Amino acid sequence: MAESTLTLKRDDLRRAIGNMLGRGIDITNWDDADFATRVDLCVDVGCRNVYEPEILPNETQVHVWSFLQPKLTTIRLNKPYSTGTISVAAGIVTGVGTVFPSWAASGELAINGVRYKVATRVSNTSLTLSDTTVTAPAGTQYTLVQVDYVLPDLFGGFRGDLTLSITANVRGITLQRSTKEELIALQNSNAADYAGQPTQYAVFAAEQTGAADQKTLLTVYPFPDAEYSIVAFAVINPYQLTSALPYPMGGLPLSECLREAVLAAAEVEFQGQLGVHNQLFRSRLAAAISYDRQMNNPGIMGQNLDQTEQRELWRRMGPRTIHVGLGPTTYAG
Repeated sequence: MAESTLTLKRDDLRRAIGNMLGRGIDITNWDDADFATRVDLCVDVGCRNVYEPEILPNETQVHVWSFLQPKLTTIRLNKPYSTGTISVAAGIVTGVGTVFPSWAASGELAINGVRYKVATRVSNTSLTLSDTTVTAPAGTQYTLVQVDYVLPDLFGGFRGDLTLSITANVRGITLQRSTKEELIALQNSNAADYAGQPTQYAVFAAEQTGAADQKTLLTVYPFPDAEYSIVAFAVINPYQLTSALPYPMGGLPLSECLREAVLAAAEVEFQGQLGVHNQLFRSRLAAAISYDRQMNNPGIMGQNLDQTEQRELWRRMGPRTIHVGLGPTTYAG
């Protein structure tokens, strides 16, 4: 089914700004490139203000939109690779009988209990290490392990447990969440090539250079001794509206909220003050959040059969006797 024809798209939001500022709704007539750029900035600001809303009055937490809520995602863990032998000269690894895996560039090479970060995968038989002082003679045994896994684009966090997917050897094992520091200590406390079935994980931000958007990484302990899959629900981050991606998240129910948000941003950008559209945005935001909650309320899923409290009372006090009045009772034997 096609999207609603009432859903506002990126150019609809831009036209609304042009109309408010007296530039007209025909975008092709905007001959001022600076004006068009500032309009696009207002669209970005407005979208951010909607997707990451402020805390509403009388509430203690920000609202997380249903369309950003978790979707099922799978992260595949790679088993260590140690086929063949290697030699290392000035950080250049040369393999004999090797076909270094495609993920090698994000892995670490373990030699004699020490791990070295791989900088590049040159070919099936050649790697470059970040440490150019490393040397090793021909015939050296090694283990190539992937320590960190880059999480998907638009990743905004996990909700709920992470589990190893069901296979012949794994039956829905739930991983324990730890800190990056804890897992690094565990990873370094054993031999560098130690591997087993993962039991713990940590999520952390990758080092940021400014050349690209910051990524989020996942690491596990122990290092996988085989190929596993982690299954989890991940929250997604919104994308920027562009000519190639004109439809905002949230669809029709969020259209007027987005419209007032970008107009409120334009009031500040072009007029230097908060105006009527800021007030209208706050009203629309509250209504949109209320709608989102109503439409995605799970409702009553069944009787709550959690007997934790009753079991604790039984343990401390023994079984309880409850008198149930049945009224006059006769027995005709």
